[in-house]
Amino acid sequence: MKEYRNVECKRCGYQWYSEQFAEDGKVPEQCTRCYQDSVREIPEPPTRIDIWKEELVKKKNELPGKIKETRHRAIIWKENNKLLISLINTGIIITLLVAALIYFLFIR
Repeated sequence: MKEYRNVECKRCGYQWYSEQFAEDGKVPEQCTRCYQDSVREIPEPPTRIDIWKEELVKKKNELPGKIKETRHRAIIWKENNKLLISLINTGIIITLLVAALIYFLFIR
């Protein structure tokens, strides 16, 4: 496997692989090109699995909020449409009564 560049000079932008950083985790004190004391580590690029994991955790954290929002919308809709719900229930009852009346008068 090809070793990636793990440290970078902040001043000149030179990037190189440091065995000292790979083994001990200590950033070198000086840049090998400009010999300045401004060296920082370069984080490893995220893999596809890491990206998918972050997206999954994000969706998992958003899910309870979406459930609460949907439940809240349903309650609000029910409160705002009580008249419509009662009219539909009344229509169903009247239709069943008419069907029962027709059944008992004409079919039986």
